[in-house]
Amino acid sequence: MVVLGFAIYQGTGVGRRWKTVPAPTVPVARTTPVPTIDVAGSMELFSNSKFKYAFFRPRGWDVTAITDNKNFDDRQIFLPTETTKKGSISEISLTVISKPANSAELATIADYNKWLESPIWATDSSGLVKKFGEKMVDGNRSVVLWQDKELGDEYDWSIMTWIRKGNVNYYITALGLGRFTELESRVFDYVSGSFRITN
Repeated sequence: MVVLGFAIYQGTGVGRRWKTVPAPTVPVARTTPVPTIDVAGSMELFSNSKFKYAFFRPRGWDVTAITDNKNFDDRQIFLPTETTKKGSISEISLTVISKPANSAELATIADYNKWLESPIWATDSSGLVKKFGEKMVDGNRSVVLWQDKELGDEYDWSIMTWIRKGNVNYYITALGLGRFTELESRVFDYVSGSFRITN
């Protein structure tokens, strides 16, 4: 399973240029009715004592831990069942990277600051990754990135909140099949906004 954080921080980053592009029409489809859902009431706390973080994730979603990868310290992948699915969200993951490879994108303090300083809808030179916005998470200014083209695993969209604390990067990502509406936005915003470092 490939998630946005994994898909876009593995490149070389050579020759990256920053530019502003028109806002895509995909992200929030306002004409789609939003099902009534108690977002907070449908979440449960997930804690990781080894990597010292906690956040609320959808209740009843299956979790798979991936820790034997040279590119990241830890990845927790959450998958819905037929009865627990939230809109078009197919997967939510949290990835921790403390020692990125020299060629890794979306991992260095310089790259992080570049995204924070760039305007909304700025994109990297590939044109695939766009700045969706910013948010405060656990007292840290964090960047939200969007990708809606050819994700490799046939997902229609991906959204990621990148949090950096000290030298450690935390990536909360959602992948979806179908439209990204206000429902998916509310669920992802709640999940990523609830993230806390517990050490």
